[in-house]
Parts: sequence; structure tokens; C-alpha cells
Amino acid sequence: HYLPERNFTPVFVDFQLLGHPAQTNVFYQVASNVYSSLSSEGRLDDVGAPLKSLFDDDPARRLIDYLLHVQEALGGRRLVLLMDEFSRTTDAYLQDELEGSFFDRWRGMMHSTQRAGIGFVTVMQQQTCDSLVQHLQQNPNDPSWRLMDVGHRIHLRPLEGEDVRRLIEWPMRTHLDYAVEIVDGVAQLTGGSPFLIQAFCHNLVMHVARQQRQQVSLDDVASVRSEFMQPQDHTFAHMTEMLKGISNHVAATLARLADDNADRQVSWARLRAALPGIAPDSLRMSLRTMTEQDILLQPAPDRWQFASLLFQQWLAVNGG
Repeated sequence: HYLPERNFTPVFVDFQLLGHPAQTNVFYQVASNVYSSLSSEGRLDDVGAPLKSLFDDDPARRLIDYLLHVQEALGGRRLVLLMDEFSRTTDAYLQDELEGSFFDRWRGMMHSTQRAGIGFVTVMQQQTCDSLVQHLQQNPNDPSWRLMDVGHRIHLRPLEGEDVRRLIEWPMRTHLDYAVEIVDGVAQLTGGSPFLIQAFCHNLVMHVARQQRQQVSLDDVASVRSEFMQPQDHTFAHMTEMLKGISNHVAATLARLADDNADRQVSWARLRAALPGIAPDSLRMSLRTMTEQDILLQPAPDRWQFASLLFQQWLAVNGG
């Protein structure tokens, strides 16, 4: 939304939709994604689709050449790739499913294209970043980490208001047809977490595609919501890992109490009554910590609710 106003041409690349990194040519898939996105908007002039066979030989070099060709076709506007779920590559590497040389080639590609003014915004889960830091302590020359020194790292805070709606609408706009109430329903479930928004919208796109249609209904949203309620679902792993000590018990109790209220808010008095074995100071410290971690919101003094209805409902069913 903001980038085009500032003379950028953004392309959204969802690594979840590219296939398993070890089983596909990621460099070709990115080039193909750029072509599909920009050709549909009539921005590429005489730039044709990338040829898959050419990417069999030195794929990083082929992607560099293709992106530079696209950048030239854009005139004075700067191409910027918004890459979501890039952590699929590092996850595959940490599981010994992807060779470390991939990251050396990727790093070289970024350096070469950035010199031409092409930008990259790469999103990784905090959990994966933490795993890489631990891995680095034992392997200081690890290639998966060396690419992280390209650019700057920023911790994403939850989005608000219209930014939530835009993140829901923009990636889905070429895949689905949906009414305003669909966006409202998804926003209520995910809250402002970019990760949860992406995860839910990805599942929604896949769900509707299996039905061989594009029109989304509220029943589809409800069906996808139920998919996230399974105890073995790992979507909320990065949240549950933040619930240290008594916070695990406090959060699960608050989640169940919130189910009984239409506004999903729980008062201090009600929470204290439900947790008589926890000292008031310890309880307040736990609530303050979870609020600082963006797990909870405090809409009024001595009242709390979950930032994500989806996580609250999962925790109410599966929490300890």
C-alpha cells in the first residue's frame, strides 16, 4: 500500500506457496512469481516469462539477470521483493534437507541485485531466528547465518486497523473473491499478527482451491478456523514457547474464561477468583509480561483479552 506511493514496485513472494525448498528450484520460482505478479499489471513491457530450463544452470546468476532486466523495464521505479515465510529455507537446512550452498548463492544474488537498487524485505519467524542463533554458537561459519548480515533486522510489532485489512486483502486479491465481512472475520480471528494473518490466509486459499472455486463464504472461514484447533497444530508454537512458568497456566485459564464473555475480556476479579493459588503480584507480573509480548491486550484497567481470537480459542481447548 505505502510502497507504490514512494516510487517502489512491490512483489509479494510467499515461500509457503513455492513448494519444498529442497524439491524445487527456488531461484526460478521467485523469477516466475515476479513475472506473474507484474505482467498481470502490465508493467513488464517486452520482458517475457523466465524459461525454467535456463535456470538448471547457475540458477542464482539467472535470477540476477532476470531481476535486472525487470528493474530496467520499470524505468525509475525500484523493484522490491516482499518475501514471506523465508524461514522455510532455514527450517529445511536445519533438518538437513537443504544444502548450505543455497544460502551462499542466495546471499550473492542479494548483493548483486541490491547494487542495482533492487530491495528485499525478508520475513522470518522469531522462533526460527532464535534456533539459528543457537545453531550459530556451535557453527560460527554457518552459511545459513551469513546471509543475515545483508541489511538490517527489525522486530515486527502487531499491525493495527487498516494495515491489518490490507495485509489480509493484498496477497489474496489475485486468488480469491471475497466480501468485506470475510476480511472482518479473518481480522477478528488473527488480530494484528502478520504471521497468523499469513498462516490463516494461506490455509483459506488452499481450502477454497480444493473446492475448485474462488468465492469465499463465512462457512469457509469457519472451516479453516477449525483446522487450527487441533492439538498437534504447530502454528502457535512461537506463542506457547513464550509462556514460561506460571504464564502457561494463567494464559490457559484466561482463555477459558474469555470463552464465556461476548467481548472476550476477562476482569482482574474474575481471574483472581479462578486462580486462588497464585499470588497477586505474580499474577500481575505474568499478565504484564504477556501484554508486553503482544499475546494479550489490555483494553481497560484490570481487564485483559487475547490479541488473537484464534489463539485464545486454541488455548481454551488445548491449554494445560
